[in-house]
Order: sequence, then structure tokens, then C-alpha cells
Amino acid sequence: MTSKHRLTTIEGMLKHTVQLNGLLIPVKAMERTLSCYTQPLVIWNHDDTYSCGLIGSCIGIHYRNRYLLLCTRHQLKILGGRSYEDVGLLDKDGHSFCSAAGIRHYRDDINDVDLNDLNVFDFTEPCKDREHMKDRFFNLHGLPPKVPSNQVVGFVVSGYPSSKQNYGLTEETKQLGFARAQITCSLAPYEDQLKTDPTVLKLLSLSPLNFDPDGMSGGAAFVIQLVNGIGHAHLAGMVVRAGSNNFYILTIGYILKFIDSWLA
Repeated sequence: MTSKHRLTTIEGMLKHTVQLNGLLIPVKAMERTLSCYTQPLVIWNHDDTYSCGLIGSCIGIHYRNRYLLLCTRHQLKILGGRSYEDVGLLDKDGHSFCSAAGIRHYRDDINDVDLNDLNVFDFTEPCKDREHMKDRFFNLHGLPPKVPSNQVVGFVVSGYPSSKQNYGLTEETKQLGFARAQITCSLAPYEDQLKTDPTVLKLLSLSPLNFDPDGMSGGAAFVIQLVNGIGHAHLAGMVVRAGSNNFYILTIGYILKFIDSWLA
């Protein structure tokens, strides 16, 4: 999913590496590395043949000693009254399902801003029992630093669009091959931002999308910033909706305010 044009744009503003939590990442591996914290969100069907299904994307974060999984509330409409315990992650083997030990979100009748679409699963206890799962949660230490707009190189958005999936579960086959898309974006101009909702930012993809972005909700958006001429990557937010050439992300500051109010 990485185009020559997009890489040239990024490389033209960065040196050879980008820092992420103190680690140096080669620029050519930046999109792939930042996208790995977006996971396929799965619903368990309690059916031996059609055991699970994909319901979009999600982000794992490790914050304040908690392992938390972020997605949108609208992704869970598929439950239709079923327990949230039917939603979670598959282990890397593609066979073992793991659900959360708790859930937090706004009431269904509160829909004033996009922040109200946030859903947070608590995976702290499951991660204690499955140590290998901890690697799928991004160590989040805080907010991206404030920098002038000309120091923002771009954004890397990732997710699992429904139109690109090639997995199948039938009586004849148990094929699992979730396909992740990763897109480099710029910040939309101020005049195009939603003035009525301060919780979101509008991003524009640098190259036209050649797929339907349905399924990208819940995916991660990382921002690349220059600090003293050095590139740094930070989690900027979560995709809440997308169009033919744009993404709206719920900013990490508002996400953490919600989590902090819960953990207070």
C-alpha cells in the first residue's frame, strides 16, 4: 500500500530515521511499524464453522498500567444485544479468541460529538494470563508535543477495510488472512476542519484511495513531527469515519481525558 510518491514526500522532510518511544525506525519501515498497533477487531460467533468475523479495526494501548483496546461504539451495533465478551482479539495463531474483562463508553443516547462514539475495552487481566498479547499494545506515555504546523510532516493512518479482506471460514477451509491498509495523510486546511466538533481532526490522503474505506473505523493515526530537525512519531488519534479521500480522527487528547476520568 506504500506508493513511491508518498515515500518521496516523507523522505524529503525527514532524515534516515524516525523516533518512536526512543527507538529509531528507518523511514522506509515507518508506515509498516506504525501500522502494526492497529488490530483486526473480531466478533466470536459461537459457531464451529463460522467461528468469527471481522468488524473493523481497533487500537491497543498500554496506558497508566492498563492494557486498553480502543474502537468506535458504532462498530458494536452488530452485537444486537449480545454480550461485549463476544468482541475481542484473535491470538496470532488465528485460533484462540480473547475477550476483554470490562468495557467503558458513553450512553447510546449521547451523540453530541464524535468523542461519544469512543469505546474502550479493558484487557489488563487477560494480558496477565497471556503475556504474549502485551506486544500488541502501544506504550502510550502522553500527548504529542505542540509544534508549529510547519513542523508536522504528516500522518500514517491504518485499518482493515472490508473490501480488502481475503479471509474465509467455511466447512471446507479455515483461511485467515486479514489485510491491513496503511495510508499517508496530511492535515486538512483549517477552513476544512469541523468547527462544531473540537474532538476530531480531518486528514487528507496524499494519494487517492483505490478502495472503499469502510472498516477503517477504530484504526490508529500516528503523527510525524519534527523536533529540532529530528522526526518523532506519536499516536495522534483513532479513525471514527472516512470518505473517498479523507479521514476523521478522534484526537488522543480527548481519548485520554475520557480514560483518565474513568481511572480517577
